Amino acid sequence: MEFIKRLKKSLDNYVGKEIRKEVLARYKEINGSTSPEIKAKFAKTVMERMENSIDKDICIKIREDCACKPQKALEQAKRLYEKHPKLDEFLIELQKIGIAGKRLELFNNKIYGLFGLGKCVCNMVKGAKEEIPILYCHCCKGHIKWLYEEVLEKSLEVELTETIISGGEECGYTVIIK
Repeated sequence: MEFIKRLKKSLDNYVGKEIRKEVLARYKEINGSTSPEIKAKFAKTVMERMENSIDKDICIKIREDCACKPQKALEQAKRLYEKHPKLDEFLIELQKIGIAGKRLELFNNKIYGLFGLGKCVCNMVKGAKEEIPILYCHCCKGHIKWLYEEVLEKSLEVELTETIISGGEECGYTVIIK
């Protein structure tokens, strides 16, 4: 599974194999045919293990490093930015295709994004019956950071504002343009 593959690699890079083995104990029981509920419970357990054994800032870096980076979405966004180089116009067009959210606003050099779907889009946790630590969502934050940095060709800071899977009403973020 891609989730486990990326997480293993990131854990190895940041904290080493021994801690990775502790964090991912019993991961071999999770595969493509595992029920959504079991996958979500496993993701919750892994996030809790990480929070209990790894420094918070390192945990966040590990999760950001796990981000999906679909080239097709990046190519779409880059084409839009070429056609609409003014940031406010680009965001209107990007909003139409939904790859960075259904509602995007630019205000005071910050992009405010809401996914506007009323549910988590991540396949790994879509079967969650209980809240999962927001740490899990830093993967999505990493995706947003990657997408905007690649398109705008500048270093950015991204903050999660709230996430459904951690108990929020919506999945939202803020991109701070430096």
